[in-house]
Amino acid sequence: MRDRADQLKEEVTLLIEACKDVEEKLKLVDVLQHLGIDHHFERDIVVALSDIHSADFNSSSLHDVALRFRLLRQHGLWVSPDEFNKFKGPDGRFNDEVIDDPMGMLSLYNAAHLLIHGEVELEEAILFSRHQLETVRASNLKSPPLLQQVTRALQMPLPRTSNRIEALNYIAEYNQEQACNPSVLELARLDFNLLQLLHLRELKEFSRWDESAISVLPEYLKNYYAKLLSTFTEIEDELKSDEKYYITYAVKAYQWLCKHYLQQAVWFHQNYIPSFQDHLDVSIVSSGISMMSVVSFVSAGDLATKEALEWAFGCTDAVKACSEIGRFLNDFAAFKVTKEALEWAFGCTDAVKACSEIGRFLNDFAAFKHGKAKLDMVTSVESYMKEHNVTGEVATAVLSNMVEDAWKTINQARFERSSLLPAVNRVANLAMSIVFIYRGSKDAYTFSKLNKKTIEQLFVKPIPI
Repeated sequence: MRDRADQLKEEVTLLIEACKDVEEKLKLVDVLQHLGIDHHFERDIVVALSDIHSADFNSSSLHDVALRFRLLRQHGLWVSPDEFNKFKGPDGRFNDEVIDDPMGMLSLYNAAHLLIHGEVELEEAILFSRHQLETVRASNLKSPPLLQQVTRALQMPLPRTSNRIEALNYIAEYNQEQACNPSVLELARLDFNLLQLLHLRELKEFSRWDESAISVLPEYLKNYYAKLLSTFTEIEDELKSDEKYYITYAVKAYQWLCKHYLQQAVWFHQNYIPSFQDHLDVSIVSSGISMMSVVSFVSAGDLATKEALEWAFGCTDAVKACSEIGRFLNDFAAFKVTKEALEWAFGCTDAVKACSEIGRFLNDFAAFKHGKAKLDMVTSVESYMKEHNVTGEVATAVLSNMVEDAWKTINQARFERSSLLPAVNRVANLAMSIVFIYRGSKDAYTFSKLNKKTIEQLFVKPIPI
């Protein structure tokens, strides 16, 4: 199976190289991303998108313009919202002609969700395209793959969807498309199953921790603490000799998390409702996202650099490279875990803080809607309600807007931290995982049975070849 996958990778590489037309390149890159196999062709995609970014592009297709906008922005290449002005009238509203283009509407909707702060025109594009897509869904469109993709996007737009989850859906849909390439589809199926086998092996390893007695701890903490120490030791053992200091940052991040857990426990036992800002100062860290960002960099292999770790700790700004293609090729080749990346993540700045806010608020929405555990402190929703004397509906609406602002911050980091793009994308992927867990204000973290079917599809049931 692996040999066949390697053979197919060579075929797809030749396919990418053979693409000369801009629209053709865009659609192939998009398909590779949808199928979750784009990571095998990072260098080829970087070159292709750099060429696309610098080439003249005068398409009259809303789908093509929106697709180019989304792919370039996702890869840290700036595109102005003015690209969509050609589809608008003098009054600034979209022309009636585009309403009858469901594929174009879907592409616009997904592209507009890569907006940054201050891009009101993209906020309007989201509202407009969402309304049109809701009409499409209600009309029961006679195009199954497109209808399914519209339904998914309305639940969660593509830029906020985990690649693995999207691949699970799109692999089943791609063979229904007229432009389906059998080699690309076969590679996607094989790659999904090969990664699934790797995940199964890793899950088995996780269950083999050695336990040792920690005599000074309460009984209920002994096994947990032993496993925690064992995990950090195992990570350190796998690091190279000149990388072992990375583990220090992981330990500090975990200690920082525990400190904020303790503060929450104090508030709970004092029956204290903190101010909304005090709540955020503690609960954003206690969401665990900044800690996970640091730890993920430690074990990321060739993902982060010294610059990235400093960004993680908030010590320095990312240094922007002068050449797009040179910058990204260098990042992919030499982006290693270093002090700068860990410091950026540990500092809980920009994208890391935004990711933590998303996790905190989505968790609190679920707890407020369905009821929190007896030993949980008040949610951020309740803190806001008390401080501003408003209803739960008003507080939830305000915090929902803060979630949207957090996504804008993550999107903006792709440009402001462009030399750290792989690290930014790792944080963005973490945010996508959080959204999946708490989608629809449900708490599938606490009640994991809600995700039983998806877990089985991802880790147990292979895709038929």
